Amino acid sequence: MKRLLAELRSYIFSNVPGAYVWGMSRAGKTFAFESVIPRLTNRLDEPVFTHIYSANQYFRTTDNKMWTDILQSLNHPLAQQGYAIDKFWRLVGCLADRASLNSTNQALFVIDNAEDWTPTNYHYLKGLFNVLKQRDINLCFVSVGTEELHNWVQNYKGHQAPHLRGRFFVTYHNFTGLKGSSDVQHALKQIDTGDARENIGPGAATSTYVPTAFAHGFRLSTYAPLIWEVFKDIRAKNADDQWPMQYFTSTLEVLLMDVLAPRDTACLEVTEEDVARAIGASHMP
Repeated sequence: MKRLLAELRSYIFSNVPGAYVWGMSRAGKTFAFESVIPRLTNRLDEPVFTHIYSANQYFRTTDNKMWTDILQSLNHPLAQQGYAIDKFWRLVGCLADRASLNSTNQALFVIDNAEDWTPTNYHYLKGLFNVLKQRDINLCFVSVGTEELHNWVQNYKGHQAPHLRGRFFVTYHNFTGLKGSSDVQHALKQIDTGDARENIGPGAATSTYVPTAFAHGFRLSTYAPLIWEVFKDIRAKNADDQWPMQYFTSTLEVLLMDVLAPRDTACLEVTEEDVARAIGASHMP
């Protein structure tokens, strides 16, 4: 998650017009964006307005549907009223107002589930981008999706390809789950310290579930190598090289609440069987 925050800050500091972030399904991309957004600032340390829009897939894409959908996501009171052109200018005004909240006129517009969009969506978005740029509004569009999005961007050969890449796909970031015992240990240390909001979620703390063991020196992070090795053994047939955050979080919930909490003693230890049981209960496909 720290890597994602650094990446987004680089987009803002460099005034990148558009980029995309891709990763495997359920890797925790949306949660990660929601977590880092409050900490985004420009070079002057001013807050940067960021909006996460969840893309919809239409049987037939029209600019009217798209502008309505985006305005509704922004809770605009007039999202449904008027023709497509009315909604377009309404959206221009709305985004310009939000971007002007800082002195550099910068904002971040995140398109989640972007693999559901087509070149037509981005063609419409190009018009919005151009008008905002003419008004000196520096809006960075970040498309977020799965490997399907990455493959589409890399292989798209349409006549609009140069225009779209130059605006919306200038660079990219591969968002991964946990990729080794060091990543697992970093996440578990936040569980041990009760500061898990950044990578796991609020309310997760070792001391909450096993207070007796914690008072006698038990720290879940010391078992990071064991937890990672058990994960690798169980997932060997799938050739997994990363642990999606959603399933890692589910594993921790089961491990702490269902497996370890009932055994909370001064000499508590974590076994391979404990970890295997928790992974199995996370329902990772």
